[in-house]
Amino acid sequence: MSRLLLIPLLLCSTAFAKVRPAGDRLDAIVGHPLVLAVVADEASDFREPPEAALDDGRALGVEVFRLVPAAPVDGGWIGPVARWDALPAREALRRDAMPLGAWYAVIDLPIDAVSQGLWIDGERYEVNWLPDPERASLEAGGRPLWASPVDEAARTSESFQTAMDAIAGDPFQAWRVRLIADGITPTGGEDRTGAQGTELDAVRSDLATTDAQRFLDELTRSHTARWQLILGRLALSDAETAFRMRRWLGGSAWIGGQWRPVWAPDSPTLRALQVDLLSPFVDDQTRALRARAWLDSQPTALAWVIDDAGAEDLGDGRLNPTLGVLSLPARDAPMVVEVAGPIGAPDLITAQPRRMTTVEASVAMLETRGRSLTTRTNLIPVRIGRAELNLDAVATIAGARPPGVRIGPLRRQWTMPALVAGRPEAGAIPAPGRGATGLVRRVARPDLADSGEGWSVFMRLDAPEGAPDTATVWTGPYGLPRGVWRVGRDGSVRTLFGAAPAEVSIVETETGWAFDLRLPASAIDPDGVLRVGVERDLDGERSAWPRRMLPDQEEPGRLPIDTRTWSGF
Repeated sequence: MSRLLLIPLLLCSTAFAKVRPAGDRLDAIVGHPLVLAVVADEASDFREPPEAALDDGRALGVEVFRLVPAAPVDGGWIGPVARWDALPAREALRRDAMPLGAWYAVIDLPIDAVSQGLWIDGERYEVNWLPDPERASLEAGGRPLWASPVDEAARTSESFQTAMDAIAGDPFQAWRVRLIADGITPTGGEDRTGAQGTELDAVRSDLATTDAQRFLDELTRSHTARWQLILGRLALSDAETAFRMRRWLGGSAWIGGQWRPVWAPDSPTLRALQVDLLSPFVDDQTRALRARAWLDSQPTALAWVIDDAGAEDLGDGRLNPTLGVLSLPARDAPMVVEVAGPIGAPDLITAQPRRMTTVEASVAMLETRGRSLTTRTNLIPVRIGRAELNLDAVATIAGARPPGVRIGPLRRQWTMPALVAGRPEAGAIPAPGRGATGLVRRVARPDLADSGEGWSVFMRLDAPEGAPDTATVWTGPYGLPRGVWRVGRDGSVRTLFGAAPAEVSIVETETGWAFDLRLPASAIDPDGVLRVGVERDLDGERSAWPRRMLPDQEEPGRLPIDTRTWSGF
């Protein structure tokens, strides 16, 4: 009987493998350990590492770890970023309750294992052997294949630095740091584990590293190598597609006064793309075709509403909202932006690639001013190059009625994933215990009903005990405020623009604090319309109403309210 036929008998005494791969395919990169998600019928099956061997009978070293989700970190503009802890299998099994997570095996593969199958606990699995990413460099004959998709100005911006610090700790996204820094260029031994780099300091550092951290580092290197391979092979066969791919994986745009990341967020879809582009049935030409298909499915333009009330007179039966637009063309070139309004000819402007532009639109009111108890919206068609988008903008002026016009909920500032997906509500609501709502209400005597005096902004703000908190009330048109006041939980009141408030009261509540700000008459437009917006800074977390704000946006949008419809007191 041959050695090959004896392998299943030597490895396992049962008919079925106790430990087996979690997926349908085993991707192994030459010169790298295999980091493999695994499953078993019982957690106790991981008390000892599974037995692994090659077709030629050589036994392989195996370590098993439990990958456990930890509390995410704030990535700023890119949103929350996952964090992970790792536990050696025996340590995880000693816990009173098994931590939520997934099992991974790290299997040492000799460099001459190429073309062989892998045996795990007596079961044979085919391996999708992938070439070392450095092989693409040899095939390139000196042509540069890897390059950062962003320049130095973007890499050193505050937004990029915050994002890179956050993703560096996520083994599934840390490859982006390398992509942004140097185009994810392979660096030989630094991208592998093993005998490379045996300087004394490196040896000491390795000895001081825990097994769990070494596993996380290996998981990081595994995903980095996969993207190195994908981008290198693409650059060999289709340089333009490779450039587009690099930019959608780690690109930038000028938004809100600085360069910010604009890339495809980490998601099951992105991980599925990685798996697809490494398929054994995909050659270089097919890989480029599939990459282009994915790139063509990404947005070529973004648009959002900044302000609904507009900066012009409201007496002509229309509202003039302010929109933000961003062109993300496949090839850098100016794009024509067409904002179609119901009144007059469409407005045409030119948007530079990857630079945010503001546009004023026109929306016909759906109802006679003052009759609407709730706001209604109208669609604004926006065309940016070939991209066609529709935005919902407020098309009514809210009529003030007792007990008041509701403020809130305040929404957290825009994040890149929400903006790229075109989902204004994604991640917008603050966490429990950090929300805020309020009312715009009339508190004046009846004999002052037509004077513009006696209007109040009341806010109730939930906040952790002792957390610093301020709320800023803006009135008047967007960009041309009539009054701005900042109220602090600490009892401070600052007039940032316009007349001082008539009166302010601040109290602590069981869940946070509240304030009542009496507006001066000058806060209201001569036609009786109060345009109001609120922004909040709770210990560094910004939120706003009625629209989400960009991180560096100076003022919130406004909601128009007709103060002349108040019929009670």
